[in-house]
Amino acid sequence: MLQGARVMRGALGNQLNVPSPMCERRPPVDATDKVLDAMKNAGEPLNAGKIVDLTGLDRKEVDKAMNDLKKTERIVSPKRCYWEPKA
Repeated sequence: MLQGARVMRGALGNQLNVPSPMCERRPPVDATDKVLDAMKNAGEPLNAGKIVDLTGLDRKEVDKAMNDLKKTERIVSPKRCYWEPKA
C-alpha cells in the first residue's frame, strides 16, 4: 500500500488505494526558485550544466525551470547559452 494512502472500498467490495492530498508532488516552482537563487548568488552568467552542479537538481528540472524563467522574462542571456537574472 502507498504510504499516506487512504483505503477505500470500490463498488464490488475490492480495496482501492487512494493517495491522500498530502502525498501529491509539489509543483516545479521550487526548482524555479532554486535556479533563480543559484543565478543570483553566482554573480555571473551561468549555463544549465553549471546550474545543475550548483543546485543538485536533475538536468530536465533545470531546463524546465529555465524555460519558465525565460517565458516570464525573469532571466536574460548576455551571450549564447549563458543566462543571468534580469536586473
